Amino acid sequence: MKNIIQLFLTLFTLSTNLFAQADSIKFNHLTVDNGLSESKVQCILKDRYGFMWFGTGYNGLNRYDGNKFVIYKNDPNDPHSFSSNINYKLFEDREGTLWIGTRNGLDRLDRFTRPLA
Repeated sequence: MKNIIQLFLTLFTLSTNLFAQADSIKFNHLTVDNGLSESKVQCILKDRYGFMWFGTGYNGLNRYDGNKFVIYKNDPNDPHSFSSNINYKLFEDREGTLWIGTRNGLDRLDRFTRPLA
């Protein structure tokens, strides 16, 4: 019985080692040189449409489509703009609405009533 357990453990260990390495992963570093509004990123979200969203520490919300950034900022003259350029949390609900937790509260970006740039 002891030999069977040792054989099982040996085979199990060998089989897990054979598959332990994942395929190579491609990773791109995105910086201000690529169009990111600042280097301090507080939160990241990939939405259902494949966009990457980056909430920055002091310089707005950045949407990345794989090629370029679109930056959304607070505009004091526009009551419908974001309440703050400081973003702490990002969340996408079941309807596709993007919720942004900012320094001044919770902002909502509805893709259907306010089209994205």
